[in-house]
Amino acid sequence: TLMLIYPSLDFSNKFHEDHMYPKSKFRKAYLRKMGVPEEKLDEYLDTVMKTEPKNNFLTHHIVFSNVCGILQDIEIVPTIRKYVTDISFHKHCGEKINQRNNATDYIAYVTMQFPDRETQLSYSRERIEQMIRPIVKE
Repeated sequence: TLMLIYPSLDFSNKFHEDHMYPKSKFRKAYLRKMGVPEEKLDEYLDTVMKTEPKNNFLTHHIVFSNVCGILQDIEIVPTIRKYVTDISFHKHCGEKINQRNNATDYIAYVTMQFPDRETQLSYSRERIEQMIRPIVKE
């Protein structure tokens, strides 16, 4: 799946594995055991205990075209534009694009962040495809 999203990455390399620890692990004895210096223990504990969990309702959308031609722009209707936080272009305006045949034909990768789950769920994949689409000159 990641190859669809990040086609330029070399997946034959091993990636560092991140680790997540529950708050219950953040006790002085455990932090000492993990090698945290004594003078940093309170700072670590304060940071972890005061940080509120944040809900991120993210949706990632890959933009494809249904026709071949020259990419003019990507249209994003205003009702969904306010949720767009990032657009990573694979193809740029003026470039020739192909009709969607496989994953390598993608035009852009759009990240959206919604305020809550209900809003996120109200935008189905099909609806997003109608709201974020390429403008192509055939």
